[in-house]
Amino acid sequence: MADKKYPKFVAYHFLNADGELRCMEEDGKKTEEFLKTGFNVDGSSIGGGVLTVDKSDLKVIPEEKTFLHFQIGDFVHDRFLCHLEDNEGKPHPMDPRGIFHTLIEKARKMGFEPY
Repeated sequence: MADKKYPKFVAYHFLNADGELRCMEEDGKKTEEFLKTGFNVDGSSIGGGVLTVDKSDLKVIPEEKTFLHFQIGDFVHDRFLCHLEDNEGKPHPMDPRGIFHTLIEKARKMGFEPY
């Protein structure tokens, strides 16, 4: 996506441990950086019991293949779906999207092809 032009803001959607959608909008100029490294959030502030205040470092990792651009009239919205990692770069055990990816991989190893 190196040549991609992003709008002023890009939305990053992720789920908390209760499966509630959370969204953060960030400067579109930082998109390439976030695709490589993700960005930090305070996990205790996203709700759903993902993290307590004393262990609140969390990284939001955008998944490039989930990029969606849509426009209705003058309204433009670009977004990525994201998964969550702990501060050591490991999938967060209470991230619904991460759990889903783990189950998909298990099914594939068992010979199934989920769709």
